[in-house]
Amino acid sequence: MVKTAEYTAIFMFTLIAYTAFSTLYLDPESPATLVKAVTRIDSVSSKITPQMRFDSIRHGIVGLLIGSLTLDPSYTLFSALTSVLIDVDHIPYFTGLHVPARISHSLFMCILGATVLYLYSRDVRVSFVLASSFLCHISLDNFLVPIFSPISEGLAPRWLSTPILLFMPIVNIAVGIKSGNYSRLNVKTLQERIGGLLNGRLRFR
Repeated sequence: MVKTAEYTAIFMFTLIAYTAFSTLYLDPESPATLVKAVTRIDSVSSKITPQMRFDSIRHGIVGLLIGSLTLDPSYTLFSALTSVLIDVDHIPYFTGLHVPARISHSLFMCILGATVLYLYSRDVRVSFVLASSFLCHISLDNFLVPIFSPISEGLAPRWLSTPILLFMPIVNIAVGIKSGNYSRLNVKTLQERIGGLLNGRLRFR
């Protein structure tokens, strides 16, 4: 559980840093705009529509499902959290800045996040779980995202969504195999690991 929180925090820090850099790159006047927006910051929450809330639930469920294929509750929770938190990058757009709504739904952010997590953890499995969560998220968005942001605001072909959604579960199964979870799969082991997660004692293997 401790490692899950650490890796999620690192992902969030990386996402916020990337979003801030991309915002400044695309809208150099954004700091001045933000200062003016402080007095109406409550307008950000008012722009969150019921559809957006539904999308967050959908992303969380898909992240949970693909993460569960690792047979590791820590990876499962990490996958679900990152699947939802990716949408934090909507905030600059909601404050009125001249940037795409999904400014960090970018392959560059995916690669950066996976790299930072690997450098911190020295565990490539964490990077793969993040990448699968991230790519499934933008696939559910039908690739209506600036896939090479901030360099380009062009969109990727929508047909990529289906093959990625089909392939990413395989990635998480591979993580589970690499962790040895499939070779020792039994109900008792899963119960013990879930119990450890609930008690806050579970760590990534």
